[in-house]
Amino acid sequence: MPDHLRIHRPHLSYHYNEGLIIEDMLYSRILAKYPAPVLVYSAGKLRDNLKSLKAAVKGVAGRIGSPSDFPPPKFKFAYCLKACYASEVLKTISKSGVHVEVMSQKEFRLARKAGWKPGQMIWNSPGKSAADLELIVKEGVGQVNVDCLSELEDLDRIAGRHKRKVKFGIRLHPNLKGRTSAFIDDRNRFGFDTRRGAALKLCEDLTRFRNLRLSGIHAHAFIRESNWRRFRPYVAFMFDFAAKLYAHTDIRLDYINLGGGIDSRYRSRKADILLQTFIHVIRLKYAGLPYQPTVFLELGRYITADTGFGLARIVRIKKGKEAKWVILDMASNILIPLNSADFGVIPAQYKRGRALRYHVGDNLSSYAGVITRDCVLKGVAEGDCVLIENCGAYTQSMASQFGHEIPPVLVADKGNLKVCR
Repeated sequence: MPDHLRIHRPHLSYHYNEGLIIEDMLYSRILAKYPAPVLVYSAGKLRDNLKSLKAAVKGVAGRIGSPSDFPPPKFKFAYCLKACYASEVLKTISKSGVHVEVMSQKEFRLARKAGWKPGQMIWNSPGKSAADLELIVKEGVGQVNVDCLSELEDLDRIAGRHKRKVKFGIRLHPNLKGRTSAFIDDRNRFGFDTRRGAALKLCEDLTRFRNLRLSGIHAHAFIRESNWRRFRPYVAFMFDFAAKLYAHTDIRLDYINLGGGIDSRYRSRKADILLQTFIHVIRLKYAGLPYQPTVFLELGRYITADTGFGLARIVRIKKGKEAKWVILDMASNILIPLNSADFGVIPAQYKRGRALRYHVGDNLSSYAGVITRDCVLKGVAEGDCVLIENCGAYTQSMASQFGHEIPPVLVADKGNLKVCR
């Protein structure tokens, strides 16, 4: 059994003779009913990831550098629905009590169907249409973060027509040194500018929006971030903005939404400490605020990435002088080749043989069809089944009909299988 599976995959195990076991089911049993390629989510791993959220908050209290006189932040987590749309996955997350972040009317409907109430929703997008804002006001979405002045004006007009006082937040474009991700760039389309003071000036002149009340601030700065030292100046910026806003306008925000981008627990030997460290950074800065708003973290990849596994067959093995390739029947129409993707490939069945280094790709005629590179595989042959790790985020939700039909998506739970719609 591979070492990282033994340590970090309690819901995925390896039988010496029978091969991989997912949620008490042999991989061969799954493939007997649903032939490869197929995407399988582990319900047990999903529940474990959700439990780790509360554990991380509790764990911070005992850390060195967190004296008892520091006020504990009011924390709430939200699941970024765009990470995975699978129905059974969404139902499990909804039942855990976390909020949900949506970016469109489609995602609003998916969230409602999964069990979330409008008051538990956060609506973020760089361009909400008038129809979006109408739905937000009419349904009473709990948190709407506006991105531009015209959006704010439309929201005020629609709220007035419905005779409602609507709470809103503004999305900030953080003034940080360097580029933390594609979300932080002078040419970026997200949020109000903070470098030249436009965001603060807007907040100081909200009296003309008679049907609105500023309730919070929001930003998003990272993708797959695991370094707390990069996270610290971002938290400082957001909290300093809230303190400056209070000093200039006496506005007490209900929430500070720090967005997401925290890396998944995938293969991390300090998985439970990763989120604790980020929360610890937040707590230290939280102590300097003159009041206590609720702090939101939006997590997508952290919750679902390592809960999804692909089961695929090796179609061909190509051994050239410069490189050796394993070609799979699970393709980039569901294994989306994002820069943030981190797929791992292991044989589903133990076999003797020489361990060789391969690149792994799909069987479509596209330059994007590289699944992973420099993967060490032992004794593999054409027709063998392999397991692809870390397929739970930004795969099923971004899947397309390019080249192949979208594979079946299943949830495995203690020996049972459910098909996701």
